[in-house]
Amino acid sequence: QEKRFADAEELFRKARVAAPEKKEYAAAHKDARFWGLMANATQALQKRRMAEAKKQFEEALALRPDSGDAQRGLAGVLMAEGKGD
Repeated sequence: QEKRFADAEELFRKARVAAPEKKEYAAAHKDARFWGLMANATQALQKRRMAEAKKQFEEALALRPDSGDAQRGLAGVLMAEGKGD
């Protein structure tokens, strides 16, 4: 799944370059980036790679500050680190 998000992100990046007037390509690129970060962060969290998970959830939140999924993911990292009090 990670590879698919990375592939999608790259395709939409190329589409943005080829047709910068197409706003839907920019939105699709951002979506692919967000979901790729979320997938990578979740996998890192499951493997207890906390620093990596935290960084990726934070990057996802930078793209979508209102994302409950990204907020919960970051909260999970902080709780696992003992900083969720």
